[in-house]
Amino acid sequence: MSFYTNRSRARAIDVGNIVAPVAGRLESLTLHSPITSRALRQLSDPPLRFPRLHTLYLDSKSRLDIIHTPYPSFPALSKLTLSHNKFVPHQEQFLWQNLVSLDMKSRVNAKETVDVLRTCSSLKNCRLSIDEIQGTTAHFFRGLQRKSLPCLTSFHLRFYNETDYTCFLLPFTFPRLEDLSINFCHKFVCGWPQELKEYLSQRPWPQLQSFFVPYPSRSYIDNRIAPTTPLELEPEGIEFLSKLPTLFAVNFPDQTIISDKTLLDIGTGKLLPKLERFSIYAGEIDQILTMLETRNNPQQTGHNGCSKFKAVYLRACNLSISANAHKRIAALRKENLVVTIQHQDARKDTKWEKVVCPEGIPWVNK
Repeated sequence: MSFYTNRSRARAIDVGNIVAPVAGRLESLTLHSPITSRALRQLSDPPLRFPRLHTLYLDSKSRLDIIHTPYPSFPALSKLTLSHNKFVPHQEQFLWQNLVSLDMKSRVNAKETVDVLRTCSSLKNCRLSIDEIQGTTAHFFRGLQRKSLPCLTSFHLRFYNETDYTCFLLPFTFPRLEDLSINFCHKFVCGWPQELKEYLSQRPWPQLQSFFVPYPSRSYIDNRIAPTTPLELEPEGIEFLSKLPTLFAVNFPDQTIISDKTLLDIGTGKLLPKLERFSIYAGEIDQILTMLETRNNPQQTGHNGCSKFKAVYLRACNLSISANAHKRIAALRKENLVVTIQHQDARKDTKWEKVVCPEGIPWVNK
């Protein structure tokens, strides 16, 4: 407390009084405040300049805290994180074109966020929580001319609606994207929706290494959301997979059957030659075991640049596993392949991410 009283002297204690004497030297600032907008006003009146600040983290505990301008001057800012704010992004708030990392943990308006993203020419890592997208906004996105995000390598999105979310991606191209993660507030999505498959199949993905769309937790798989018969991945989904020569990890869509031919193509490396870790809906386990054995056969591994499978999570096996299948699984495990099976009647789910996305892999979506 003496530090704050010495710094503020006879003036009232506020963020501006504390930060002002060191603003010119600060390179990183983390601001935890009950009301962040009030703290920012204290930094802006009189206006402070932070010429060396490259990292800014704003955390508000008030969910009603709506952040508008004015903002202090952050000419060197490259990493921005906002948490628990009702943030309304505007192009005049920051030099968005300088940002390398952007993490908006709060719900942000989709249209205003797209406007801002289209100026983020240097952005490499981005995490966004997108508020509900209305029909008129979705129509607007579909009419926009595509804009390249040339430096973006990691894009993690969390949506608050399960329809029309693909339209948020339509105004962009991602020539260097390595990690694409699409999550949902309620996880009520089964399979890859048709618009998503069409979008994925129509764009090039030369460097994509990981692709993550969550499958529903067991408590949500009921007649309201789960199809009575499994969906089929083909043809747009297969066309998408054919464009992923660098894909390292993926969770295939839930309640979705992958044809024997496609499984064979994955096993031989014709599709997804660099795939090492994946989660898959196992309606019929024998065909999947054949795929695993084909790829991990010593004569096949390394052929045409194929990678060896390292971990597989088999979801919702609805048939009893034969003694022969158990032997095949045991043989694969002896060859250091991690095989995890989640039965459909399991009382408690095993988190597939722990198997397919071990701790330490940078693209894991927490």
